Amino acid sequence: MRILIPLLLLAACATPTTPDGGYVGTATPRSPSELCKNSRAILRLHDGQALFIPDEATWSLQGTVSPAGTLQAERTGQGANKQPYPTRFTGTWTTATVTGTYTTPRCTYAVQLARD
Repeated sequence: MRILIPLLLLAACATPTTPDGGYVGTATPRSPSELCKNSRAILRLHDGQALFIPDEATWSLQGTVSPAGTLQAERTGQGANKQPYPTRFTGTWTTATVTGTYTTPRCTYAVQLARD
């Protein structure tokens, strides 16, 4: 019993590791329109890094994953009008699911992904 208490305390203080693997699911626009349509999204996590791929792999965002259960990925490209086109994904992860928000200058999406 004396050894059990310190082991339990150490386990409670341990930092969870970030997951490795893939998640797939949907990106659903909060305000659907001709420009903002439902799409499939993919997320790959490896060694604390995130690669978020919305809209069937036409664009990808890179970022980081925290052991606390959050992640973020960003990318800024150039729009058709030659202006910056910033995109961002922020979310939370568990070993089974990822939920979050993907934003572009024109659309905001609710993202729901499950482990593949």
